[in-house]
Amino acid sequence: MLVLVLLISIVFILICYWYARPHNEPPGPRGFPILGIMPYLNKRPERLFAKWSEHDGPVMTVPMGPQKWVVLNDYTSIYEVIRQWRDFF
Repeated sequence: MLVLVLLISIVFILICYWYARPHNEPPGPRGFPILGIMPYLNKRPERLFAKWSEHDGPVMTVPMGPQKWVVLNDYTSIYEVIRQWRDFF
């Protein structure tokens, strides 16, 4: 009985940890815990990102396996990032 309660508690903590998102992170799809969005990808991932950007906006965080990528989906956000990066250096 104690093992069952401990196992359920660990699973609950892991799920809460997985779904917690930092406040300064852009929105985006959640994906699966270890795989991220890899199962959703096909030969044309840019079309999938364009479809997701209609819901989440032009800047989104996408989990690719254990890593998180920031995807820029329109010209103005790409231009702004390049301009900020150029001014930084």
